[in-house]
Amino acid sequence: METVLQLLMEGVGTGTAALAIMRDNMSSLVQKGILSQADLDGLLQEVERSLEARRKTLIAGFQKELQRLLAHLPLATKEDLQAFELRLRTLEERIERLEAKGA
Repeated sequence: METVLQLLMEGVGTGTAALAIMRDNMSSLVQKGILSQADLDGLLQEVERSLEARRKTLIAGFQKELQRLLAHLPLATKEDLQAFELRLRTLEERIERLEAKGA
């Protein structure tokens, strides 16, 4: 459970905010001529690729941890529910037949 909380706290969408902050803060370097616009664009693209890779890793980790946790819960499968519905219908039909005989 601690792993799930850690993944949530790190945030899957924080990369976009970080990229915007970098763009805002580094634009002044372009204006001062310290950094070219092409270099800034390349740097931001690389950061964006890295953030996307991290986001995918976080999502995969979250899904894996969630599946691990769900495996410990006594959940019915779709097939279990279908079998239960069939059994219930059969019992209802049997009760109706017995009631019809008794009436």
